[in-house]
Amino acid sequence: AGKDPATMKKILQVKVSYATSTETAVDQAVKEWPNGGMNFPKGDIRNPEDFEAMAKLVEPKHFKNRVLMTADIDEHTAAIQHYINLGFKEIYIHNVGRNQEEFLKVYGKKVVPALKWD
Repeated sequence: AGKDPATMKKILQVKVSYATSTETAVDQAVKEWPNGGMNFPKGDIRNPEDFEAMAKLVEPKHFKNRVLMTADIDEHTAAIQHYINLGFKEIYIHNVGRNQEEFLKVYGKKVVPALKWD
């Protein structure tokens, strides 16, 4: 027997690219997470060389509404709060850059404490 969708916990993963400048946030998303800008199924990609060739075609505009790329902490907070307000009970944040320690410190000090959960 399946679970009633109305009673299932709402869980979401949000992809972000945080950096101390928006230019760096955009650059690291394009460089480190190009598949985030590929708005098509990737199951037919058969080898790393094809993926690498497709990754070179990715531009910052391809990330729109797919990866939040900004240095503005208020934008990060507002985006996550929006999902909380929609009823998501667990939200996993994936920072696509390699600056994980910086990301964790900033989110721990500024973003997480500002979120309002029901």
